[in-house]
Amino acid sequence: MSSDDEDDAMEASARLPDGEPASAEAHGAELGDEEALLRSLGGIVSRVDRMERRVDELDRFFASKKSLGGSGRKPASKGKGRKVGIKFRDAEVDSEFMDVGVNDGAPSKRMQEIMRRFGEIFRQILKHQWAGPFMDPVDVEGLQLHDYYKIIKKPMDFNTIKNRMEEKNGSGYKNVREIYADVRLVFTNAMTYNGEKNEYHVMAKALLGRLEDKWLDLLPMVLEEERRQEEAQTQAKINRQIAQEAVMMKMAKDTNDEKSQKDNSPKGLCHALSLEDIFKAIEEIVAKKDS
Repeated sequence: MSSDDEDDAMEASARLPDGEPASAEAHGAELGDEEALLRSLGGIVSRVDRMERRVDELDRFFASKKSLGGSGRKPASKGKGRKVGIKFRDAEVDSEFMDVGVNDGAPSKRMQEIMRRFGEIFRQILKHQWAGPFMDPVDVEGLQLHDYYKIIKKPMDFNTIKNRMEEKNGSGYKNVREIYADVRLVFTNAMTYNGEKNEYHVMAKALLGRLEDKWLDLLPMVLEEERRQEEAQTQAKINRQIAQEAVMMKMAKDTNDEKSQKDNSPKGLCHALSLEDIFKAIEEIVAKKDS
């Protein structure tokens, strides 16, 4: 091909569809605008996708709230508590809503006092002259009690209880009912395995009677503390639900504000487009560029 032919070909390739000549600078600007628009549309698609996910989350939240019959809000007091349920960033939840302390890992101060009092009852039983046979685990092999584990499903002894009461690593008793249940189990095991006329049955029954008498004296305090804990846990759940609703309402407002923002710029106009419109526009640009 001659140099003149090459020049003609280059000139033809640089013409616009209507036949008018286009400079290399204008051609480059056109490509730059297409790439910029593609990037802009890509960003808008991501924003719309995020907004749709947020709307879906809001729909699910309020649908579940409606199915539960409302929030049942109550006034909140001041304080601190742990978060439960759905996880949110700390900055999203006002501390006012997290006001009731709920700690599943350690007993409250009042429960600790009740456990201390029961500990005194337990020590009195340990000092009784009949406590000896119940101090350690039953020597099943030494006494050749081949059927013991078939009859007794949960063995228990005083030293096991005492050691657990003294645990400091979180594996100890969480409330007084757990201790009471284990102490009672020591006696009921002995009474279950041994006949009524057996000396171990008689001793266990007598000590169980002492335990029950002392437990009845302590029970009003136990019931009062359990009532307080139940109220605190209920209040914590209510406060957490209020906090969730506040976050969701803020998210709904932000989403609505973002969707309603419009201006005369291409970016503003694209906010009103559906995902289908955006993808269609992208396909047209790509098709035009490939042609």
